[in-house]
Amino acid sequence: MLELTKSQVQEMAAKAEEGDYTSAFTLSRYYMGLNDNVNWIESVKWARKAYEIDQKAVMMLVSSLIHRAFEGDLKEALGLLEKHAATNRRARMTLGLMHIEGSGTERDVAKGMEIVGPILRGRQDLISKVASEVKRSDPNRSVDVLFGLYTRLARVKDETGTVQLSRMYHDGRSTAKDLDKAISLLEGIEGGTSHIEYLDYLMERGDMDRAMGIMESSDDPQVKSRYARIVYDGGDKARGLELMRESAEAQAGWLTDYMNQVKGSRRRRNGSTTYTPRSPTTRRTTSGWPSSAK
Repeated sequence: MLELTKSQVQEMAAKAEEGDYTSAFTLSRYYMGLNDNVNWIESVKWARKAYEIDQKAVMMLVSSLIHRAFEGDLKEALGLLEKHAATNRRARMTLGLMHIEGSGTERDVAKGMEIVGPILRGRQDLISKVASEVKRSDPNRSVDVLFGLYTRLARVKDETGTVQLSRMYHDGRSTAKDLDKAISLLEGIEGGTSHIEYLDYLMERGDMDRAMGIMESSDDPQVKSRYARIVYDGGDKARGLELMRESAEAQAGWLTDYMNQVKGSRRRRNGSTTYTPRSPTTRRTTSGWPSSAK
């Protein structure tokens, strides 16, 4: 957390007005929310000053403008990104994503992909981020774009990308339906056979014994719940109910671990290091957004 006293803020403001880049940049960060008094007007003011002193502050100014979002701010941000996209990777990435999501401009996935294309090579994190944004903003009209992005992610064994590509092969989206391909993709990544999709696909193909064997030995609450329902519906209601109870207890344990993690994170942010949360015992089949482009 960036903490400044009132006198420090006044001192930095005076230095920034005299052309000190570090003071202007620090003040913009200070007002961006790294303290308890978020003020986007002030953040834009000092980011603009820093940019006037040295254009390397372009992304600070762009971020402040996007968050402030006054009339004309997004248009100004786009103009800055277009100006610096050729020499600044982060500017190029942000510009492409703004076109993909239609932020401050008409949504244009093709144009966004054209912009970000040259910087995606070998960058799994950036490919994942673009795929997530395309999926969120325009999944139906951009299915071919998604198929290409997920194919690239599957080549490097990216879990989220591989699972998404497997679903596309299963559903026949942007490609012919191929159940065997959907299954083999999941078998090719670590933990892939623990995904519910994998078990569903096996049963759809008729591999019931294999699917049941995996479910019976799994510790995943979601898998145990599916197995319990199959056993119950198959006639062994006593065993099915017992499995449902075990599944519910496992899910309660996962929730407790998750809440402990949240509490532990909050305590660490407040300066305490006396608490170490337990790690969850279950897998999560989806992930959040990748880290920002650098």
